[in-house]
This record gives sequence, C-alpha cells and structure tokens, in this order.
Amino acid sequence: MPTAHDFEGLKNEILDRNIRAALARNYRTPDDVDLYVGSMVEDPVVGGLVGSTLACLIGDQFKRLRDGDRFYYENPGIFTREQLHELKKVTLSRVICNNGDHFELISEDAFLFYYENPGIFTREQLHELKKVTLSRVICNNGDHFELISEDAFLLPHGSMTPCSMIPQIDLSKWKE
Repeated sequence: MPTAHDFEGLKNEILDRNIRAALARNYRTPDDVDLYVGSMVEDPVVGGLVGSTLACLIGDQFKRLRDGDRFYYENPGIFTREQLHELKKVTLSRVICNNGDHFELISEDAFLFYYENPGIFTREQLHELKKVTLSRVICNNGDHFELISEDAFLLPHGSMTPCSMIPQIDLSKWKE
C-alpha cells in the first residue's frame, strides 16, 4: 500500500468521503492516525471482514505462530508425505460426524452459517434457530440453574433472569 500524504490519498482504502473528512478533522496527517482507529475505518478487502492493514497483520501473526511451532504438522519429519496427504483431507464436518452420535446430514463446510447453506433449513426452522443463546444452552444443560444473566458472556451485576424466561426453540419444527 503506498504512503498517503493527505487524507485524499486514502480514497482507495477508505471509500467513504465522510470518514476521510472526519479523520482530517481529528488528525493533522494520515501518519498521526492510530493503528486501531485506522484499521477500524478501513474498507474490508474483497471477500474479507477486515481491511488490508489488519489482513496483513493477522496473516503475519498466523505465519509467525505456524513457523514458530516446531510441532506444526506440516514441518518436515513429523508425518510422511502420504500421511500428510491424508491429514489434509480432514474437515471439521468430518470430525463432527466421527464424534457425534446423531449426525446423518451435515454441511460440507461446518464453518458456514445456516443462512449460507440455502435449503438446509425451512423458514420456520431458521426462525427458531435465531432464538438460540448461550444462556438458553446453559439453562437447558445445567441441572442447578434457576436464574441466569441474559448475556452469558457478562458477569451478573444486577438483574438475573429466570431460565424459564429465556426463549427456547420449538423442536417440533424438525418433526417430519
């Protein structure tokens, strides 16, 4: 990415003119923009969720993690070429099928959300799936929960909600 000498020089990374103008109001030069702020306002790369700066930083970090791990599975001497070829066939969907008791159908790519797999769920099933929260999962699977924070990721500091008030999914939508 070329060095920007003024905020108009960022027009390929930040398409929104209003954002570039806001940066110009708050910083003297593009060099003064904090990494965090700049990376949050940068337009995502094609097919990505982050801009080119964070994409580069994240990619570099993963490369360093891989290259610094002496037990990384692709390093020479750990597996034979044939073993490595077989290992590269493994997918999360395969791991789930091998280890789950009740799987007959699964998305080939377990990382895709249900809405990225058209035809897998009916409209009614999708409506029910959107009700799933971690709090609901905890209530359904914990024997001793009566009250829980609606946001299970936050420590309870204030009101707790009865498990009975956390929305449940209607499993009858899956009956044939």
